[in-house]
Amino acid sequence: MLKTIQIIALIQGIFTVFVLLTYKKQKHKPAFWLLIGGIISVLLYLIGDDENNLFFEDVDWFFLDVTLFITFFFLFVKYFVSKADKFRKNDYLFFVPNIIFFIIEIVEDDEASLLFEMVELSIELIFLGYLIYTIVMVARIKHKRPTWLLYFLILLTIVLGTFIIDDLPFLFNMNFPFESFIPENSYILIMAAFLFYAITLKLIFSQKEFNLHLLIPDSSNMYVTSGLKLQKVETYKDQLLQLIEEQQLYKNTKLSINKVATELGIPRQYVSEILNVHMNTNFQDFINQYRVEAFIECLQKKQYEHFTLYGIANEVGFNSKSSFNATFKKIKGLTPTEYKKKLLTDSEMRLK
Repeated sequence: MLKTIQIIALIQGIFTVFVLLTYKKQKHKPAFWLLIGGIISVLLYLIGDDENNLFFEDVDWFFLDVTLFITFFFLFVKYFVSKADKFRKNDYLFFVPNIIFFIIEIVEDDEASLLFEMVELSIELIFLGYLIYTIVMVARIKHKRPTWLLYFLILLTIVLGTFIIDDLPFLFNMNFPFESFIPENSYILIMAAFLFYAITLKLIFSQKEFNLHLLIPDSSNMYVTSGLKLQKVETYKDQLLQLIEEQQLYKNTKLSINKVATELGIPRQYVSEILNVHMNTNFQDFINQYRVEAFIECLQKKQYEHFTLYGIANEVGFNSKSSFNATFKKIKGLTPTEYKKKLLTDSEMRLK
């Protein structure tokens, strides 16, 4: 029965990888490969861990361990939420507990010392911490939070967390009253595998729900009939930047993409294509970036000392206080008030 479930989970995982690999444009994103890594680590576990090897009797290939999946999944959620385009070298450190865990598996024997058991438990608690932090990261999303993903993460953490609950009574010679209700570890991990596949497939087939730009198909397909020739892209891009910077059109609170297209004398579709495909942004984010930078410049000029923060924001093109605050924090990671305090602190430090 267990082998049948393993084979079903294995086939589903291979199918999921195949589906993901059809998303060609996303292959440069770290979140994409971390998701692939997570699925592959699950497949490896299903093949050979926990003394339920699909190919050999009573063999535990310890290096095909579920902890590798947890690390991949934690990093996937981290990059999924941040939408970062490059993998930070420091994040390789999150794999250190996996390396330590594998080393312990190599050197320990059947009569493992209490020290080894304690170290293993400590590492397992780190992995549990990874899972809990994935919940925190998703819970912190304020705009269009994928609530379904939060529920899946909580359930996945509970399922995998039973490993810790299962190990504690054995380690400390405790009687756990509910221990008999906990399924075998093999079944727990297969449950986790199916949950993870469910999360992955949901991400693939419900992109419109939260639009975090991870698994969205190649957006350039939207413009295949636009008529914009590649040799004209750089020319139009330079003209666009020159127009926005020299004429400071971003200060117009009613500025629209149609207005910019009219000023440039090119179709609106061309402006949209240049921004979305060739500059990897959209019109509103493009203009708001200029407005935020202009706000910061004004903030440091004496002529604006008696302006309120929103007064300055209005001068550079923002027409809504809430929109200004949200946009500024999105771009700079601080609220306008926090940023101003930081500028004052830095200025005082330079004077000392």
